Amino acid sequence: MGFLEAPADPIFFSHHASIDLLHSIYYKCVVGNTVPIPLQQKLLDPRVYTNCPRRAPLQANVLDRNVLLPESSVLLRSGEDGVNPTSVFEQQNVLDPFFAALPSEYLSFSDVRDIGDFSYNYQMTGLLADLFTTCAGANVLSGVAGVGVPFRHLGAASNGSEATHGFVEAVIAPSEHSTGGWYSEALAAATNATAVESMTTDTSSNSLEAMEDVEKMTCVFYDECRGGVHDFSDGFKRNFHTARSSPCSTILANIKSGRDRIRTPDWRPIFLRHMKCDSP
Repeated sequence: MGFLEAPADPIFFSHHASIDLLHSIYYKCVVGNTVPIPLQQKLLDPRVYTNCPRRAPLQANVLDRNVLLPESSVLLRSGEDGVNPTSVFEQQNVLDPFFAALPSEYLSFSDVRDIGDFSYNYQMTGLLADLFTTCAGANVLSGVAGVGVPFRHLGAASNGSEATHGFVEAVIAPSEHSTGGWYSEALAAATNATAVESMTTDTSSNSLEAMEDVEKMTCVFYDECRGGVHDFSDGFKRNFHTARSSPCSTILANIKSGRDRIRTPDWRPIFLRHMKCDSP
């Protein structure tokens, strides 16, 4: 990223597209709006955008010198081989014609469904579609206009707000297979095993431990059936300034050393009922 090459990297692009998709789910499930809401209303809602400190203060003595505010200007620069980068919103930048019509403040980009002519969203299926359509917080703001308005299914007509405001809601595509079955079954087994072993009525604690147990199962399954689990490379750790290992490699190391274990008995048949093991 130091050489401004990241936008040309397909993995980088896919990573940010995944974040955008999850953010669309967040907006629908937590913020709760399914129609555009005014910028002023977004400004007053902490779930839409919260301030965060800048990595380095601005040179100018301005209100947002040390913190990124919703109204702060987006810093998006480009340059050849990382030399003399300039803002894409400056007229002398060759990319300015492609960005000139976009809003320049962070708040306007908080909801990708609502950027006028530049609005976009995703087609969801499987686990992501389940998360989008069944999230517990979908109707938490019952007094806000648009809450409870149905999402679009693949093939359904666009809703009226898209044509009027450029607001783009997600499309839910049907899935031929139940992708969430393995997780539901594994979580149910882990919840039962955790409750029996802990002998406690603290359901929140048991639920967290059950989810952690499913994570351990998943790591072991990938290690045994999907080509193994690998730690971050030295180059990755150096570039991202971390000495920590990847979550799954840490989990596997703890299990193999006896420091941790999977509490749920006979969990492998659950995974194999839903997923193929590539290893013999």
